[in-house]
Amino acid sequence: MIKAILIHGNGGGKPTDNWIPYLKRELEKIGIEVKAPQFPDAVLARASYWIPFLKDTLKADENTIVIGHSSGAIAAMKFAEENRLLGTVLVGAYHSDLGIEAEKLSGYFDSPWNWDAIKKNQKWIIQFASQNDPWIPIEEARLVHKKLNTDYHESIDQGHFGGDYYKETFPEALEAIKAKISSNEKKAIKLVAEAYAHRVWDDKNLKAIDELIHQNCVIHSLLGDFYGPASMKNVVQAWLKGFPDLMVKNSSVICEDDLVVIQWQAHGTHQGEFKGIMPTGKSISYTGVTVYRISHDKIIEYWAYLDMKHLLDQLV
Repeated sequence: MIKAILIHGNGGGKPTDNWIPYLKRELEKIGIEVKAPQFPDAVLARASYWIPFLKDTLKADENTIVIGHSSGAIAAMKFAEENRLLGTVLVGAYHSDLGIEAEKLSGYFDSPWNWDAIKKNQKWIIQFASQNDPWIPIEEARLVHKKLNTDYHESIDQGHFGGDYYKETFPEALEAIKAKISSNEKKAIKLVAEAYAHRVWDDKNLKAIDELIHQNCVIHSLLGDFYGPASMKNVVQAWLKGFPDLMVKNSSVICEDDLVVIQWQAHGTHQGEFKGIMPTGKSISYTGVTVYRISHDKIIEYWAYLDMKHLLDQLV
């Protein structure tokens, strides 16, 4: 499950500040578990308090999005130097102490930034900056963007995104987060479908069926519907009995919501009984389309389409 942690800024910041309640509410509506706690040491926001709080108390991990405002963004970056995250949202971020005594005392700037580690330890980084920020020179934000290759959103009139004024909502951040989540989900279901095609047909690994096919998976065929891994194994074994060297190559993959559609080409040698036809030793090739419906890394519905007449004609 995806989690999110919202971090307020220093100077006595609170989880009720500005757009934090708005983002918490809206992210929870799309099924994300959100924490927006009061961080300790809220005035100085020292790294020695905030980093352990993120790690040990809030349990930020590779399934967590950390959304930080101002010094909260600095904490998010510093945390990612040594810890895995799903992603971060940096709002009003900077990279130096700005010549401010409180920032010097925070401890975040005592050592150089490990930009490569910050990038490597998460899948994506979103950044919001404004040219008229009264506290953060835009050059600070632009350098962070350059070093981290962030998904960068620079405005001309958003100030510090709250603090210098009251900013109640932040729909731009919400939409940016939703876009990243959608992209990650598409990548995840695509990997499941491609893993099934590769491990079952190329590697001939029937154990992969148990791992990737849900117990209640519906397998649609011209003869009716079948259910579960055992039925899928029967289908695969029938094909591999007829064509033990069968190889399948994906030519295109399309993802939409929870569906993956793969167009493929197959070739093999008729070395065993297939559809009542005894082995002919002939080489065959054919194309088809498979549709997978995937949920929680399991295939829950399956359709396969091919021109069976074209295939059988090659065996006579």
